[in-house]
Amino acid sequence: MLEDSKLKVFAAVVETGSFTKAASQLGITQPAVSQNIADLEKSLGVVLFDRTKGAVSLTQQGQLFKLYADKIMHWYSAANSIFGTSLNASFTRPISIAADNLCNECLLPNLISSMLATSKGLKFIIKDYNKNQNIDDEIHDGADIFMYTNPRYESMDLASSASLVGVVQATVVSSSQKGAFIDEIISLDEIPVGCPLAVWTPYVRLLSQDVIARISVSSDSIDHIKTLISNNHGYVGIIPYNAVDNKFKIHPIPLPHLQLDLHIKASEYFINSEIYSRFKVLLDQFLASE
Repeated sequence: MLEDSKLKVFAAVVETGSFTKAASQLGITQPAVSQNIADLEKSLGVVLFDRTKGAVSLTQQGQLFKLYADKIMHWYSAANSIFGTSLNASFTRPISIAADNLCNECLLPNLISSMLATSKGLKFIIKDYNKNQNIDDEIHDGADIFMYTNPRYESMDLASSASLVGVVQATVVSSSQKGAFIDEIISLDEIPVGCPLAVWTPYVRLLSQDVIARISVSSDSIDHIKTLISNNHGYVGIIPYNAVDNKFKIHPIPLPHLQLDLHIKASEYFINSEIYSRFKVLLDQFLASE
């Protein structure tokens, strides 16, 4: 496991407030704890702990170092989640993922590619989320992971809040191909009259009636909307930001009313697996990069 042993000892002393208790927690001797801390202080050139009989406490410099140590340990943990060597042996059957259209088209291809880059033995089965089926029934029906999106401002119960992992933004695009230039648009009302509007279907009911009246094409398939805009240079489209590539020009229009909450759940059998932990780390990193 990737880690710095001295940082691990430092964290244990901070948590327990005692060299002796830290030694017991780590399964090493008290002199070994003292030596690790002494080596760490020597290498940093500062005193990390005030030592009093029976207890220790962080110095001001120790408190500052703890901020850095916590961040370093966090990234050690993240690296272990992504590059752990035991992952392939921990799950032998294909991993089943039930996901809605947005997740299938915009998120899962990159996530699965990243998983396979470090764990080539994994196999995945992707199936469409049946919107007529209860989420818990869907998971119990064989899915290990379940991913779905909901409008940002719909009411949310406690269970939904616990599964929320991020927000997917909407954006207005046109073709970036030569000869397809459309002047900068700063609001939906300023889309040129001669430009047909193509909208991903889940956004339609969240738009004003004036904008809905201007829609020429709507589709449940994000790829269909993207192809339409690419092949018909006069079109303006509204699609998830995660779906945008270099074929499109982005028009910087704020669309907070079109934001979608992204949820992820796992089966009781799968939720504590190392694979699921790695999957969530990669998803967090992917969302953070958008």
